[in-house]
Amino acid sequence: GRVRSLFVFGGNPLASFPDQEKTERAFRDLELLVTVDPVMTNTAALSHYILPPTVLYEREDMSNFMETTMYPEPFAQYADAVLDPPAGSEVVEDWYVLWALAARLGISLNIGGKALDMKSLPTTRSILELIASESRVPLAEIIENPGGKVFDIPSPIVQPATPDAPKLELAPTDVLEEIVGVAGQTVTHGAYLEDGDAFPYLLATRRMRDVMNSMLHEAPAIAKRAPRNPLFMNPADIEREGLEDGCQVIVVGSQGQVEAVVARDESIRTGVVNLVHCWGPLPSENGARPGASVNRLTSGNRFLEAYSGMPRFSGIPVRIVAHAT
Repeated sequence: GRVRSLFVFGGNPLASFPDQEKTERAFRDLELLVTVDPVMTNTAALSHYILPPTVLYEREDMSNFMETTMYPEPFAQYADAVLDPPAGSEVVEDWYVLWALAARLGISLNIGGKALDMKSLPTTRSILELIASESRVPLAEIIENPGGKVFDIPSPIVQPATPDAPKLELAPTDVLEEIVGVAGQTVTHGAYLEDGDAFPYLLATRRMRDVMNSMLHEAPAIAKRAPRNPLFMNPADIEREGLEDGCQVIVVGSQGQVEAVVARDESIRTGVVNLVHCWGPLPSENGARPGASVNRLTSGNRFLEAYSGMPRFSGIPVRIVAHAT
């Protein structure tokens, strides 16, 4: 009943999972941890094996097919690889790791219900063809349009529901009860109670324009613009706490604490502080990576969303303590 082996493809759970110290202990206890990633992430640093994948220009690929969530029009594009991997490198495409492992284990794989050949190594093109096999525009036609094309096809239309189709209940009883409970709560701003302690600030997580979750931190141009994720504070709160822009502080919550560097941000309300998620070193790395990890302040088994089970990553009561130098 325990996970003993884990393969991670292009992810960084050591930077994104809650309760980072507990997560690191669990990952160190794995019998096998394999990371497929071109970057030495927090997770890769703990891995028994790191398998290097091809990167964007080294592989052929296609856009998400006709996804209205991605494109407002029926656009699709295919792109050939434009560079060969460096001579002597051992890079492989991500899919190859899964196929090769399954082939050795005697496991059959399929894409969209269509079986892969587990005896002969497939090509990336053959896999793309399986992915696109039910597209309203054949892959061959998309390939014939370099740079992509908005195809002249009718938009999909949702059909009327069948008489026996289940309906979405907009206000389930338990959800209404939770809303009533929240509405009845008394909140004392500047004294947020948690575990019997009062905290003056709420920590809200945010995104940063230059990075995407834990990706792109190492890109030289981005690292120059965004060398870390500072603790953004309203200037009035910085003054109230006797701090200065650029000074080091300790952010303390009921679940843990993390060191950060203060940055002024007049767009933030007083009483709220901000940290961008997916930054910072492992607890055992002692500052070897830049930034502060929000996950030192989170829990994997407390403060969970009632229906999704998601842990709380924002709205965390904290206090700000000047770092002793």
